[in-house]
Amino acid sequence: MDEEVYPLVGNDLKILQKKNLYRFGLEAVLLADFVQGKRGQKAVDLGSGDGVIPLLLAYKKKIRVMGLELQKELVDLSRRSVVMNGLEDLVEIRQLDITGVSHYLDGHSFHIVTANPPFFPQKEGRQNPDPSLAVARHELAANLEDFIAAGAFLLRAGGSFYLVHRPARLLYIFSLCEENQLEPKKMRLVYPRQNKEANIVLLKCVKGGGKGLHIMPPLVIYEGNDYSQEVQEIYLGG
Repeated sequence: MDEEVYPLVGNDLKILQKKNLYRFGLEAVLLADFVQGKRGQKAVDLGSGDGVIPLLLAYKKKIRVMGLELQKELVDLSRRSVVMNGLEDLVEIRQLDITGVSHYLDGHSFHIVTANPPFFPQKEGRQNPDPSLAVARHELAANLEDFIAAGAFLLRAGGSFYLVHRPARLLYIFSLCEENQLEPKKMRLVYPRQNKEANIVLLKCVKGGGKGLHIMPPLVIYEGNDYSQEVQEIYLGG
């Protein structure tokens, strides 16, 4: 059997996972937890993969979420996860290319946009030989500029754009955000262990927001061989 049911929040929320398809990573869970949203707000998740971020936002924060994903197999898998969890009223998954989002969706219509884009430019690092996995890691179908531009187009004035990425690309991220009238407002660096370099950054930007960036306390993933207390609470919290 190449398909399994994986727990997301204790035993209450579950997600379907399939071998040889994209499987969510810790960064997606951290991004969903980082989002500040209210019940009934409208969100869109760009490049939804297996649907983990829409599922978490809907279940934990009661946000209405549209997930946009290019790969049909992942769209089908995500939709079945939505039904399995009884979240059809809050989550919709669409098969869409985010580079053409202005042709399919109305601009300035969402309170929240989330993005967990591929971390690596096309020519950086070794690409997975499986095209469906390579596109999740490398900027083959859409690049960082595409994700940020799509987010800016979809957000209403004062809306929030949430991004998870690599700290090494922060200067470029800030430059793209400025071009798209997205003002960085909150940032958190994530460290694999104490005394190690940060390898993940969580960033919140506000469309048309004023100047001023708040740096949050660091998040450390591992303590010894186990997840830190905070990471355990993120996984288990309702």
